[in-house]
Amino acid sequence: KKCLHECLREHGIDICRRDKWLLHVHEGSHHALGVVDLQNKYIEYRCPMGKRSSLFVRIMRDLLAAACDHRDPRAYADSFDVVHRAPESITLQTDATSCGPIMVEYAVAEVWGV
Repeated sequence: KKCLHECLREHGIDICRRDKWLLHVHEGSHHALGVVDLQNKYIEYRCPMGKRSSLFVRIMRDLLAAACDHRDPRAYADSFDVVHRAPESITLQTDATSCGPIMVEYAVAEVWGV
């Protein structure tokens, strides 16, 4: 089996040459946005319910260590800060079905820088 970054490289995409990764995180019936900012060196899990995900952070650190060519891959991955936004600074869901549209709102805001 190949890792994600190896499959992408076969198609000419080097994820470590990007400024930022935006990842749709789907867990059961819930949606969230994962952000890995390679320029500012942070990892963020943005959840419409205000939850945190140590599993997502661990997976992203492992991907950074595996995909990005550095002399000390683990130290590079561990150098990324983990950012948690205060619930009042982001839109939170107030019902059982709006996490998908809110996740898209997060992604649009990230791309447009708002």
